[in-house]
Amino acid sequence: MSFFKNVALAAVFTVGATSSHAAVVSVFSDNTNSGAASEVRVTVEDSGVNQVDITLEVISTNTGNIGDIRGFFFNLADFAGAGFYDGTGADLTDGDFNTSNLGGGNNVNPLGPFDIGVEFGSPGIGSDDIQSTTWTLFSLGGATLSESSFFEQAGAVRLTSVGAAGSGRDGSSKVAGEFPVVPLPASALLLLGGLGGLMALRRRK
Repeated sequence: MSFFKNVALAAVFTVGATSSHAAVVSVFSDNTNSGAASEVRVTVEDSGVNQVDITLEVISTNTGNIGDIRGFFFNLADFAGAGFYDGTGADLTDGDFNTSNLGGGNNVNPLGPFDIGVEFGSPGIGSDDIQSTTWTLFSLGGATLSESSFFEQAGAVRLTSVGAAGSGRDGSSKVAGEFPVVPLPASALLLLGGLGGLMALRRRK
């Protein structure tokens, strides 16, 4: 069953060769909504053909705060439109397209809307307290999807029950960020290095 609203699951995972460059990593910490200070590390890594694994981790080193991950909203460089993506993960509970609000207070307004929004767990920390989660996003109908789909794209994370460990954790947070520009694959760096060496030899001759 699809976790996105109004989308029928129509594909299976396709395992294949992944890219030769490192995973895309960004730390979302730009808190534009005056909530409790918090940081979330977001890692995207190719895990198959038109398939990526996405990891969200609350970081407490700089802020001293932890929080419950409730929503992740993001854009894709080559977004194919609603209905072309689905996902799976132990903590996923909902998802939608062209949104910044999944309901029940799980929103990153006034930011967005974003191409895709996904929900994790349930409200409050009585039944779950998700501070780290990994899930898989994959494409349906042949839509292109890879690490490069996230380069220079914006995203935001909704945290609830934010505060220091052992405290009442009565804060909340909406942190935003952007993924870095495309890193060159290792093979491309080797090629460029080799070409540079050849050009230097030619100049010396």
